[in-house]
Amino acid sequence: MRREAYLESAEKAVSKGQMTRNSRRRLEDTRTRLGLSHDEAAYLLEKAVHAPSHCPHCGGRLEHHHEPEEI
Repeated sequence: MRREAYLESAEKAVSKGQMTRNSRRRLEDTRTRLGLSHDEAAYLLEKAVHAPSHCPHCGGRLEHHHEPEEI
């Protein structure tokens, strides 16, 4: 659940196309609050950039049909 919460925050941050200093700060605060390591956060941020789970047009949840990856 912690990873999902961070992934959602990361997807929101990258959905605008450019990460600002404020969005990076909010992501770091979220990472700390959720107790995720820097490596976990970096992995999830990369995942948000390359495989978003929400449609950028309507905001609906996208389904990805693949095996979950180990962190």
